[in-house]
Amino acid sequence: MHLAVLTAEPGPSARQAGDANAATVPLIERRVRREQARSLVAHHPSVARRLGVGRPDLPRTFDDGGLVDVNAAPEHLLAGLPGLDTYHAKLIVAVREAQGPYTSIDDLVTRGVLPAQVVRALYETLVLIPPDTEPDVS
Repeated sequence: MHLAVLTAEPGPSARQAGDANAATVPLIERRVRREQARSLVAHHPSVARRLGVGRPDLPRTFDDGGLVDVNAAPEHLLAGLPGLDTYHAKLIVAVREAQGPYTSIDDLVTRGVLPAQVVRALYETLVLIPPDTEPDVS
């Protein structure tokens, strides 16, 4: 006679796996929202601007997944980003005002504003919405 003992597979318990999945879902949702907002910025920047994409400091109802617009965000908001301090936030704003809006995230490096490793770490969070050049028709 043979006796088989069935046990759970080694590794995290079903409850722990469920907890991990529950924690992962909001991260995936934020990423999807960021991708949707980036698409909106690319194809309809004026709409993105009106919806407040990248401007968590403004009242808004559109969820952009936590993006921050380097071309419009105020200094205090930039200073709150991971890896940025007050000095770099002031520098971002000062260079933006002196040299005009940034045209790519990499401009932060090429203009000597931020080190490349900081820009890489913030790449998922930063977005650039071009300034409004369209006449206001509202």
